[in-house]
Amino acid sequence: MFTPSQVIPFFNHDDPWVRDHALRYFEHCHDPSPLTADDYWAVIDSRGQNDQTLGFAADLKHAPGTERSFERRLQALQAELDEPFDTHYQHAARDIDFPLLAAHRDQLLDHARLLPHVREHMALRLQVADQPTGISNPPSDEPSEEPIDHSEPMPTSLAPPSDDWIQPFRRETPKIGRNDPCPCGSGKKYKKCCMTN
Repeated sequence: MFTPSQVIPFFNHDDPWVRDHALRYFEHCHDPSPLTADDYWAVIDSRGQNDQTLGFAADLKHAPGTERSFERRLQALQAELDEPFDTHYQHAARDIDFPLLAAHRDQLLDHARLLPHVREHMALRLQVADQPTGISNPPSDEPSEEPIDHSEPMPTSLAPPSDDWIQPFRRETPKIGRNDPCPCGSGKKYKKCCMTN
């Protein structure tokens, strides 16, 4: 069985049957995790923007991005495209990896063809990342200077409950089984007599 990264070179094969077979592999591939956005762009560029590569355009937003794929994404956003491809490229721009978004924030937010809701989503992501976390003293790996005194008794709020707090359920009479004689005295089994009432 091939991995997705081993199938990518078959898209440039001379035989059209091999190229189509490689495309069908990705239709049924459930874990394309080793692929990056560069691999998706390689397929889209080699096969063109058509129904066969529309799935690759849709999955761009899930693929880890690189600087090269970022530049290719900007090129795709600048071009006039058909509706499904343009929508998928806009979604891929919206969900771009945060390090790439932070590094190219002005270039992305000022892009002329970016849809308003995509631009707003990116701005919100950057705004949330710029806010302080509210942690005044971040945890450190260094041991604290004050030793913990284990000789003091545990506070009562953290102590385990006492025996009188939780009592298990106890029956006052023994349990009657389904096949036991009925306690009403009819002589029938309990399941045929009072159990159904």
